[in-house]
Amino acid sequence: MPRREILAAHEKEAFDSPPVFNSVERKRFLDVTPRVQAILRTLQTPSNAVAFLVRLGYFKATKRFFGAEFRTVDVEFAARKLGFLPELIEVEDGHKATMNRHRRMILTYLGFHKFDDAAKSVLHTEIRSMVRSQASPKFIFRQVVDILEHRKVEIPSSWTLTELILDAIQQHKSELSATIENQLPDKTRRTLDALMQMPDGDMDSVLQRTKLALLKRISQSMRPAKIKTTVDDFRVLRELYREIAPIAALLDLTPDGIGFYAKAVAKSQVFQIIQRSGSDRYLHLICFVTHQCFRLQDALVDILLATVQSVTGTCDREHKELYFNGRDERKQTIRRFLNRLDEGAFAPLTNIETIAFDKGLQDSDKVQQIRNVLVAAKAARESASENLDGLRAQLERHTDDAEYFRALEARSIKLQNRVSEIVKCVEFHGTESGLLEAIHHYQLRDAVITQHSPVAFLPADEQESLYDDDGKMRVSLYKALLFLRVANAVKSGALNISLSYKYRSLDDYLIPRADWEANRKEYVTRAELDGVADCGFRLAQISETLHSRYVHTNRRVLGGENEHVRFFKDGSFHVITPKAEQEDSEPLGFVFPEKRYISLLEVLSTVNRASGFVDAFEHWQTKYSRSRPPDRAFYAGIIGLGCFIGTRKMAQISSQIDAFELENTVNSRFSVENVDAANDRLLAFMGSLPLTDVYRREPDNLHTSSDGQKYEVAVDSLNANYSFKYFGQGKGVAAYNFIDERHFLFHSTVISSSEREAAYVIDGLMHNDVVKSDIHSTDTHGYSEVVFGVMDLLGFSFAPRLKNLKGKVLYSFQEHRRKDYEQQECRILPSKYVDEGLVHRYWDDILRLSATIKLKHATASQIFRRLNSYSTQHPLYAAIKEYGRPLVSDFILRYVDQMGFRQSIEKQLNKLESSNKFSRAVGFGSEEFLQGEKVEQEIAEGCRRLIKNSVVCWNYLYLSQLLADEDDPKQRAQLLAAIKNGSVVTWQHINLHGEYDFSDAKLRDSVGLEAPKLKAFSLG
Repeated sequence: MPRREILAAHEKEAFDSPPVFNSVERKRFLDVTPRVQAILRTLQTPSNAVAFLVRLGYFKATKRFFGAEFRTVDVEFAARKLGFLPELIEVEDGHKATMNRHRRMILTYLGFHKFDDAAKSVLHTEIRSMVRSQASPKFIFRQVVDILEHRKVEIPSSWTLTELILDAIQQHKSELSATIENQLPDKTRRTLDALMQMPDGDMDSVLQRTKLALLKRISQSMRPAKIKTTVDDFRVLRELYREIAPIAALLDLTPDGIGFYAKAVAKSQVFQIIQRSGSDRYLHLICFVTHQCFRLQDALVDILLATVQSVTGTCDREHKELYFNGRDERKQTIRRFLNRLDEGAFAPLTNIETIAFDKGLQDSDKVQQIRNVLVAAKAARESASENLDGLRAQLERHTDDAEYFRALEARSIKLQNRVSEIVKCVEFHGTESGLLEAIHHYQLRDAVITQHSPVAFLPADEQESLYDDDGKMRVSLYKALLFLRVANAVKSGALNISLSYKYRSLDDYLIPRADWEANRKEYVTRAELDGVADCGFRLAQISETLHSRYVHTNRRVLGGENEHVRFFKDGSFHVITPKAEQEDSEPLGFVFPEKRYISLLEVLSTVNRASGFVDAFEHWQTKYSRSRPPDRAFYAGIIGLGCFIGTRKMAQISSQIDAFELENTVNSRFSVENVDAANDRLLAFMGSLPLTDVYRREPDNLHTSSDGQKYEVAVDSLNANYSFKYFGQGKGVAAYNFIDERHFLFHSTVISSSEREAAYVIDGLMHNDVVKSDIHSTDTHGYSEVVFGVMDLLGFSFAPRLKNLKGKVLYSFQEHRRKDYEQQECRILPSKYVDEGLVHRYWDDILRLSATIKLKHATASQIFRRLNSYSTQHPLYAAIKEYGRPLVSDFILRYVDQMGFRQSIEKQLNKLESSNKFSRAVGFGSEEFLQGEKVEQEIAEGCRRLIKNSVVCWNYLYLSQLLADEDDPKQRAQLLAAIKNGSVVTWQHINLHGEYDFSDAKLRDSVGLEAPKLKAFSLG
């Protein structure tokens, strides 16, 4: 049986063939520098010299050698470049010895290494890591090419790389199969087989479902009955996991690897799983149980956090309302008290004072009159005393938060109905011993609370509130406070969950410490961190750069060269950014067809013929060999999901679309990975269009940006959160999108509306292999000092749009003190110094974190989600933040100094604003996500991104055609200028909403509504 290929035939041919240069590239890669000229003089014949120059150009472009294969146009260009007649040059019949000599010379000249056994050994380690994560072979192929290029090693033929990758995949599969065969106990095999058996009983067989089928989906509802079902499912899976945990540990799969096999089970029918070979079937089932167990526990913790947040929010509002509503009552009480105090104390005292010092009265008369005054004021004093008691009671009530605890106690039943079973079954770990004791007590006693239940986890004031006036435990309040403490501890990182993807300890996400310490040098090299491995050297570099920036920026301010800085009396400043003279925000509607609309279906079909993006929708079974569905099924799925119509409705309102075929296509071929791959194919094709480069400010520098857009969710979703500002009483999510200056939308994800966007900035930059960002911008929500620090170590330049510069703190190093700058009359000055000691102490952990992200052991958002929760106490967070502070200061100084830099940031972020409007137009089917699970939401958002990229690509093709057809140079230059100063993100000429059918058949009543009969119908 022949081995399957990784690349398609046309991809393989393109990879193994010399590059096709355009005129600009040919001049660039076949340039003759003085060093090249010196090498050429050592070659004996013109043909030899030409062959060398062309081989050198090909290698510079691709990092590959192509033997004696040359393109005629390149040979002719090189010959003329060297002053030879092309017809006299013969390069096709080059000797092997000559080719090898050229190869050695080129590698030496460019500082590259040959692809030898040492390079294979390095690649084997990298490939092995990716295979463990079950990355697709094509993804591994692309990554291997990048690794070789970064390590300056020549790239071999596609056959060589394919063999290496397929051998590693086969070896990994053999090892997994051997582990299953040799280590899986018979008892566990029977347990796994039972998952696929029908339950016993008299139930109608049509309604019966296997336990495996019942465990596939996770409810997104927060209704008590649904939560109970989720808890029951988790308990079943947890018992299964405890049985398979030993064998799962031996398999040593990464979370991605586990997810790969688990998703295959989720998409398969039971009979398809049964048909697998024994070891393969058990491997899939083990991964499914592990994956679902982790996901279910994450879902339960999500429910716990969301429920607690909802209840505490309600209690906070009610407490505030009670406090504010009691203002009038308190005012009246105080007023009555003061009046009575005046009548019963102050006024009588004044009278007594007058009587006492009246020299005309005898002492006996004074005593009698004083008695009369006191008797007359007695009623007022008693009333004042009563009012004082009432005022004290009111003040004590609000001071001790008794009302808040009462409100919390009143809502405890709601909490218990949703959270109690979760706390009883989730396995918590952490450092808060008092809280862990209370949780274990709660679990062991089956939620029964007594007078002797642990209370040490609560502060003193809350402990006092637990007991009523008779000294009895307020059980409902105890449980509510316990749930609150558990939720806060999970969010803060004090409590972790081991069987989890989202709530493990921070250290669990990083490269294992023992592995890091044993192989630190190798990890640093693989993550390309050699240049920053020495903390002292790196900080010295930053210090010198920052000092130069302070001097340069202030010199321009003092010299009047920077007229856009405004200073306040306290020494703070802000900067004015005038709009750029040319803004590429104007749509190019006047250029596109005006007499007819282009249907969205036509756009997708045209762009697919050019880019082949539909080919990326591979069947989830890698060995799937049946015929692929027709392209129209993919277009219908993309439109149904991307336009927020829904696939079921799409099938009902479309002709030539079979509902079963569409549903099967979406279920078997639409995944986050495939949708991303389809977008990547489209982006790669657009990148080959020369016209796209007109939007680049600099030829070798690509500016990108990212921003989020809020959407409501129409169904239950644990990924959604309340936000009154955006959704009123509803819940929603944020679609976070990335775009470059050519209008390529290269990444998207869907996150909870309550999450900080900064955690996902690095994810988008690390994810994409087609768009390589050189400088990235966000708004203020995507900025943090930690992100600055990590992005610097990962090799990205970060340039956010900053608001409120007046409130920003500038830093410097101790060797460049504030007073030194003051002596130079600088006006923009540092306020604090970098704590270099803190950075030095945790530099190794900072490198470990950076290597973890760079090598894709975990995503930046996973790490940041836990790292941010520790923000007040975790030293690693503080150290990265400290490292980022001088980088932020350097950026602010550059931001203040360079008006063009600020304008480029604004201009790039404006592209996203236009794209967000485009998103609303594309999602015309609904203003809400129709999917509840995060993965399904990301597939829908990815389809919407694919539609937007397709429209942008169609626009590029249309504009390129106009330029190609324009013979008048002047008209062509004007058109090119209009394109450059306009925006290809325009869709007015595209019919996004489909077509209406006004045929007679569609005018007939298809339901059979009889108006006369219905008018006579009586409700009685």
